[in-house]
This record gives sequence, structure tokens and C-alpha cells, in this order.
Amino acid sequence: MSKIYTTTEYNIENLLSFIQTWSIWVPDLQRPFVWKNRQVRELFDSLYNWYPVWFFLFWKTKSESESHLIWRWGTNKIPDKVIIDGQQRLTSLYAVIKWEEVLDNYYNFKCIKLAFNPKTEKIEVSSPAYEKSNEWISDISILWSGSIFDIITDYINKNTFQSENDKKEIPKRIQKLYDIKNISFSALEILDTINIDQVSEIFVRINSRWKKLNQLDFILTLLSVYWEEWRKSIEDFARNKDNTKNKFEHLLIISPWDIIKILVSFTFFKWRLEDIYNLLKWRDTSTRSFDEKLRLGRLEKLQKNLPIVLNETDWNTFFKILIWLWFKNSKTINASNNILFSYLFFLIWKYKFWLEFYHLEKYIWKYYVYLVLSSKYSSSTETTLEKELKIIENLQSGDDFISYIEKQIERDLGNDFWETWILNDIISSSTWNNVYLVYLASKLRENHRVLFSDVFLSDLLDDKFSGIKKKYLDIHHIFPKNYLKTNLAITDIWEVNQVANYVYLNFHDNIKIGDASPDIYYDQFLNIYWVEKVKKWLKDNEIPEDFYNLSYYEFLEQRRRLMITAIKKYFYSL
Repeated sequence: MSKIYTTTEYNIENLLSFIQTWSIWVPDLQRPFVWKNRQVRELFDSLYNWYPVWFFLFWKTKSESESHLIWRWGTNKIPDKVIIDGQQRLTSLYAVIKWEEVLDNYYNFKCIKLAFNPKTEKIEVSSPAYEKSNEWISDISILWSGSIFDIITDYINKNTFQSENDKKEIPKRIQKLYDIKNISFSALEILDTINIDQVSEIFVRINSRWKKLNQLDFILTLLSVYWEEWRKSIEDFARNKDNTKNKFEHLLIISPWDIIKILVSFTFFKWRLEDIYNLLKWRDTSTRSFDEKLRLGRLEKLQKNLPIVLNETDWNTFFKILIWLWFKNSKTINASNNILFSYLFFLIWKYKFWLEFYHLEKYIWKYYVYLVLSSKYSSSTETTLEKELKIIENLQSGDDFISYIEKQIERDLGNDFWETWILNDIISSSTWNNVYLVYLASKLRENHRVLFSDVFLSDLLDDKFSGIKKKYLDIHHIFPKNYLKTNLAITDIWEVNQVANYVYLNFHDNIKIGDASPDIYYDQFLNIYWVEKVKKWLKDNEIPEDFYNLSYYEFLEQRRRLMITAIKKYFYSL
């Protein structure tokens, strides 16, 4: 086989100039800049300390296939090289050294600011504290955009030093950071005679330790080459803030990856990343060979189903179903996969089995809550869903589908679950606990009032209050924390913060109760409200009527069982 790549070296300054002259581009369907600022900091810290950094992989191409500049879209110049591996590193270098904004994972432009302390030689993500400190150069980008002599002089004039030797080190250290631009990187350049399928294989094999991420990157890259128009539709839908779907983005921010997974799963009943990768590479999974006829046939099926997956009315209907269940805000959603899987099943029910809306609504209600309660896909997600999709693919009718789902629910949420497993699950200190979230949804759906208040819980438990410094609603410890610590010597945080010890209160009432013992604050509210009203508040919040006379552990046991009863009632009412 003839040679397929060459090796070369580029210093950082040359690489960045290639970007400015549009000689290096990023494939249009590689992911945007997703590195955290701390990862950029680690890259610059490694360069400053002359630690080795991974090589770049380029593809020499004169192809007409669309790419985009690292920092902007919208030019038609064909690149000399396309970066295949190293986008995040190259983007980091460009953003900091050239003082440019970058496109982030949510399609917004942002600046990356790093700070440098010449005294300690520390590089950190910039912050207001560093901006106020004379010991820090709060944005190192100024080194490459201004006069380094002026920067050194200004720094020395603003600071004091323990010795003259310490002072003499400052120019050397700032110059050392500035000279990062002269560091050379090794690069592999794949020849322009190599096609996209071969490039993708090289990419995956060179980076096998990051195989899952590479497959995601190349799923999009393959779509960019073979299916550009529809790929753009996917990205536009994901980032469009005005469409119907994004009215519900407080429940779920949908990415292009999510849409592709739903599209491929809806079309081919495949969810595993490896299978999606092979499907879109037009590989016959039985022979492992590439087939042009398969490519054309699969593209046709995907093209037919994409308008269904991007249908705003369906997204709107689906999210309204969740809201009807009272999973209507970020406080009741803890796993995006449950939403995605439920939406996939929504589409299968509607378009494969043509269920009437009444049945569709009813079974999506029950299926979503079933997923949350059972934590079905919390481990081995891809394998579990892949097996399920294979079964569903072979079902013959909507009745078969309903029967299959009902059997799954009966198996996973049978007597053992309600008598044993759920009790184990609700023994938790996390408000993101699945069982607790379903309990909270049940309270919202029943439209019960906040404890010791005439205000409805659903009116206050709303994302629109999330930005208010002191919220209208507090999570109250029924047995207050300091009371448990001082009077009962219970100090273990896990025991104190059991979800069965939580209840929502108007924050004024929470302040009023403070650290009072349950019997004292209960009597306080009896002096304000009729006893029957207080008892109803307790009942609506699954608090034992005589909770103030119980030991803490007796209280937890009784309330857990009352909460489970409420959850079971809610589930079987769907």
C-alpha cells in the first residue's frame, strides 16, 4: 500500500497564522468548542512547563465539502488542510493568543480568559479576584496583542519583591509565557488522495483510547459529506431558540447528537453508538464490509424520517404530556435519557403502530414515570435499550406494543418493588433521588398546598424563581438540623438530610420555625390555625399526624411508607 500521510512540525505561531489565512479549517460537523476553561488552563500550564502535548492530525484536501473556520462561519474558501484531531487544543491556542471569541457547545460565542502570576508561575482561569490583584496578569492574551516590554514594566512598578533576584526573575517568566508561541507541535498530514471513510478509520485507530468520542465526531463528519442539507437541518433545529421545542428547554436542552440518535433508532431500531456509526458508514454489520447500495438505501430511509423527528408539533405535544404529569420544571427532571427514550417511544407508538392520541398519551404518562421509578436505564444503558428495540422491531401491532410495555411494568414494578425495593430507594439524602422526584410530581399534580400555607406548591415551585436570591420556597427539615444535633446528638449529614425529613415551606415560615423542636412549632401553628386545617396540611404532605411525639427514626419510617403510598396512588392513576 502506498504512503497515506506525511509527518511535519509546526510552531504555534505558524499554526495560528494558517487559521487566519484560512489554510486550516475545522470540518463543519465536528463538535464546537466544548472544553472547560480549566482544560484550557491545563494546556497552557503544560506548554509553559514544556510538558509534551499530543500531536495534531490534519487532512490535506481540496474537497468542496463544507467546513467552517474555527472562530467564525460564513466563508467559501476551500482549505489546504482540515483538522481531524486536535480541534480543542488548536481552538484553545487561537482563542487565548489571538484574543478571539470561540463558538461553544450551545452555539454562542465566548471569550476564554486565563490569568498568570509571574511570582509563583501559576496559570489559572481568570476571575474578578485576579483582576483586582496586582500580582496577577488577569488576562494573558494581552501579551500577544500589546507591548511585552510595557507589560513587564507595569507589573514591576505595581508590585514589591522580597529580593532583587526575585525582581529579576519577573521579565524572564513573562517572556517564557510569551514564547509559548514558538513551541513546535508534531503533525501528521493525511494525503488528499485519501477519502473520508479511510480518514475516519485512521482517526479511530490512532485515538482508540477515545473511541466513543471519535465515533460521535465522525458520525457528524460522515453526515457532512453525504447528507449536508439534512445535517444542517439537525443543527439548526438544535440551536434555534425560537422554535416550539426550545420553549421547553428548561426541561431538556437537545443537542444534534440527541436528534441523530433518535432518528437512527426510530428508523433502524439501533441505539448503541457503535451500531449508529456503522450504519452511517454504510457498513454491513454481518460482513463488516462497505456497500454503496446500503448507503443509498439507508440515506433514503433517514431522509424520509427526519421531518418526523424534527416535527415541532410532536415535540410540543410530548413536552405537554410531561407537564401534565407535573414533571414540569428542572426540580423534577434528573435524567435527560428518560426524556429521550420516552420521546423515541412516543414516535414509535405514533408512526409505527398508529396509536390513537388517547392511548398514546396514557402510555407515555405511565412509561415515563416507570422509567424514573425503575431506573431502568441507569446502567448498561446502550445494551439494555438495544435489546428492547430489537424486540419492539419485531412486534406486529400497537396492541402487541402495549402488551409488551405492560409486561415490563408488571415485572419491574410488581409487589416486590412496592414492598421492598422502593423502600430501599427512598432511603436517601438526595433531592435528585428518582423516587423522591416522582413523589414531588405527585404532590404537584394533586395541587396540594405548601405546609402551613394557603399557597399552592405548584405556584411556587417554578423555574422562574430560580434567579431570585432568596426564594419564595424553602426545603424545611421537619426535624430541624440543629435540633437533631443539639437535642438528639444526630450529626451525620446523611441521616439528617433524609428526603423523608424534607418538606417545602414558605421561607417566612421556615425562618419562624428555625431550630425549634417539632412539638413546639406544631403548637405555634395550632395557635394560629384551626386544628383540622393543620391536620389536612400534614395529611397532604404525608406527615404522620402525631409526628411531634415520635422518635426521629420512627418518624422517618412512617413518613417513608406514607410517601410510597402516595407515589403508588399517583402511578396507578395514570
